[in-house]
Amino acid sequence: MTLSNGTKEFLVDRPEEWPGVHSVEALRDGKPLVGHWVDRTKEFAALQLRGERPEPETYTTEERVILSPLPCWAHVPQDEARRRVRDMVEEIAEEAARERVREDRRSLGAARILRAKPHHRPKEVDLSPKPRFHAATAAAFKVMREAYGEVIAAFRAASARLLEGDRDAVFPEGTFPPGLPFVPFPLTALARARGQPA
Repeated sequence: MTLSNGTKEFLVDRPEEWPGVHSVEALRDGKPLVGHWVDRTKEFAALQLRGERPEPETYTTEERVILSPLPCWAHVPQDEARRRVRDMVEEIAEEAARERVREDRRSLGAARILRAKPHHRPKEVDLSPKPRFHAATAAAFKVMREAYGEVIAAFRAASARLLEGDRDAVFPEGTFPPGLPFVPFPLTALARARGQPA
């Protein structure tokens, strides 16, 4: 879950303590999510090509990120959605506290995060392959793995037919046929997805 970023990795105790960009205050409190974009192309041209020394804000523009509701919450009033986010944030913080006790660990904390050198390389790096998907239970993982296998098999069969010249080969929903447009999900599938719990 995006809201738990920074907390689940033992970096901060609570989501809102993350010192960088995070959506928690925008989703929970309605606080505008504002950032600044620097046009490095124009800045480079000014510095290197024209020899100018522009002020730092000359090529900087303010950008506001507008967050749309999750499809499954599209019908939920804004106040209720924010209440749900507040509840989730509290659950995240409580679970993180329990996990720190279980693991006998402390969070790194915002101050140490800000002091960290961005180009530092750890002595050891986890190079294990990342899973193709995540699931809450072993049973759900098994179902997803089987479904994924069926999609791959159907995609390969359709690719073989396409390679043989069959331009009407039917590719699975949600896939990108080689050299052909994306095959969208049907509206019924999207409606089912919107009914999923958050």
